[in-house]
Amino acid sequence: MKYLNNNYIEAMCPDCKLIFSLRVDENKGDGICKCPYCGKDHSISMVAEAFLKNYTPAKGVLNDVKYIIDSSELNVNNDEFQIEKNVLIKYKGSKEKVVVPEGVRVIGKDAFNSDSLIEVWLPDTVRTLELRAFNSCKSLKEIDGLENVTEFLGYNFLNCESLEEINISSGKVFKNAVFAGCKGLKKIVGIENIEEVCDLTFLNCDSMEEIDVRRAKKVGSAAFAACKNLKRIRVSSAALYETQEDKALTSWCYYAYGGSSYFRSGRCEILEEIYVDNKKLEITSETYKKTNPEIVRLSGSKFMDDIENHIKWKVEGRCLYCGGMMKGLFKKSCADCGRSE
Repeated sequence: MKYLNNNYIEAMCPDCKLIFSLRVDENKGDGICKCPYCGKDHSISMVAEAFLKNYTPAKGVLNDVKYIIDSSELNVNNDEFQIEKNVLIKYKGSKEKVVVPEGVRVIGKDAFNSDSLIEVWLPDTVRTLELRAFNSCKSLKEIDGLENVTEFLGYNFLNCESLEEINISSGKVFKNAVFAGCKGLKKIVGIENIEEVCDLTFLNCDSMEEIDVRRAKKVGSAAFAACKNLKRIRVSSAALYETQEDKALTSWCYYAYGGSSYFRSGRCEILEEIYVDNKKLEITSETYKKTNPEIVRLSGSKFMDDIENHIKWKVEGRCLYCGGMMKGLFKKSCADCGRSE
């Protein structure tokens, strides 16, 4: 049995495959627990066994499970914390260093919003960060315990400008703009585990020089936008050619502030290299600054070779995909490839 603090064990739901922590009592027999994600009931032995089978470091620890869930819930309401049913609803204090109580499983929506907060210690039981969990904590420099979190439900570290390094090594679910506005963030441990990069994920991460998301099969709009010091991006061919279809790679590095307009302030100004799997596509700073997502369209692996052609075709009113002549009175389409504007 892999124990955490206070008789908590790691468990995995056999149905939804998400991990959660379970408080057990050694003096009682096997019992039934409810998955906090999908709500389905399973025996304690089943969820413990599911975890062991899927996580190699824990294999061989347990042969016979005889534990039962402690039915008590963590509920706290004092000058510092508001906790309801193991969810940290609100941090109400003003300390620079905060230790979140053991047993909290979810950091709730807008739970932290403090300019004075510098360090946070999360217990091993935390698995989910809800929307804007650490909203605009501009002085926050360190979060310990994120390596156990599996769900990041969007805008979790919005404008946490002082964060320099975080560990998301267990992260499985990432929603939009998780790291948006983290201008001081230089290193993300576990970033290679991200399976899907959603919209605006790294928006305004000014200190990031390289982003490696080669395992991601999908990259959303403006995922790397306005990263002023970003020099290198590593993506998968699946994300580039399949998920994005005919969208320009450069659209990942721009941010649309409204309508169809793309402002120069939203660019990755010094982006020089893009690796697709293990293949390098070089981009000079001068060439990159001349491009924009309304002009540049990817054409397989010939991205760099076609840039000048795309610009020329745009000026001449030709098809941005193949250079053919556009025909039509109201909605124009290419006479050669048939694609619309």
